[in-house]
Amino acid sequence: MHDMGHMAGPQAAWEYVLVAVAVIIVVWVFYLAFKYIFKPGEEEADHIKRRILEQDDAQPEAQDQAGPKKG
Repeated sequence: MHDMGHMAGPQAAWEYVLVAVAVIIVVWVFYLAFKYIFKPGEEEADHIKRRILEQDDAQPEAQDQAGPKKG
């Protein structure tokens, strides 16, 4: 029981290559995720997000103009 380790180490060189490729993919995905979160790059005036943002900005004004609800 003294010689038992918690986890087996790499058995062949291709396992190091496999882990290296997986690490590269994970790092690349995180890079792209943060890039598109903080600077998405949609500049078009007719982009769908503009309609959604303009609609959200307009809703509180529409409620104020309607007046209080009677009930």
